[in-house]
Amino acid sequence: MRIDIDTYHEIVSTLTRNKSRSFLTGFGVFWGVFMLIFLIGGGQGLKEMLRVLRPGGELVILELSVPSNAVMRWLYKLY
Repeated sequence: MRIDIDTYHEIVSTLTRNKSRSFLTGFGVFWGVFMLIFLIGGGQGLKEMLRVLRPGGELVILELSVPSNAVMRWLYKLY
């Protein structure tokens, strides 16, 4: 697909006129792709855990690190 100069100028002017809508659309696309990858990866991780776990075995997940970000550390300590 070839974009001529008039179409390019129209795209740029529409993006600059509708900054918040353009940002929200881009963020929505980013968030959707991120969640899709995250959910698929999480499902594959759970399948792998079930594959290596013996029947009747127990799964224990420990998180021993304290977050370095101040806000996350505060939330971590609150928990």
